[in-house]
Amino acid sequence: MTWPKWEQIDYDLDKDFYPEEVRYPLAKALSLLPEEVVEAVIENYIFFIIEMGGSYLSFKDKRLEGKKGIIHLDYSLFKKNSMEIAFTVAHEVAHALGDDAIEINLNMTLEEQTKPEIKADKLAVEWLSKHYEKESLIPMCGYWKNRTLKKIMEEDRKRRSKNLKAKRDKKR
Repeated sequence: MTWPKWEQIDYDLDKDFYPEEVRYPLAKALSLLPEEVVEAVIENYIFFIIEMGGSYLSFKDKRLEGKKGIIHLDYSLFKKNSMEIAFTVAHEVAHALGDDAIEINLNMTLEEQTKPEIKADKLAVEWLSKHYEKESLIPMCGYWKNRTLKKIMEEDRKRRSKNLKAKRDKKR
């Protein structure tokens, strides 16, 4: 018997780190990605999804042995439509496979913060355009930027102001 691709993916995924009800939509989203991408993700990463509250996962956890990283997805994502789920999963997988883990650095420019996001968006669109119209995927690109641009700009303004004040104080 040959299983549908999403069922095989669901079978292969490590299910210890997310609730039962997200199994199908996660496996379905992954099934839309190229086979070599799915294989690399299953072999090298775990998905970590929590419903609410906090959770602790030690890097000494035996289930993480041999894994390169953790792909965290917010539980609320799985209340969205299948295309949004697929896009977000593809976007985060693109970060993981591209080793794009962003180390938050207050001295990073907006451009430096944006580069890996644009790269992940482009890969997600490339992978998913075989299943969805490109025009329907493009509005999802940069969603994080639109949502947090004001916050980033405000933090940048505060950082620069603080640095300027420190320079003035140093001169005194």
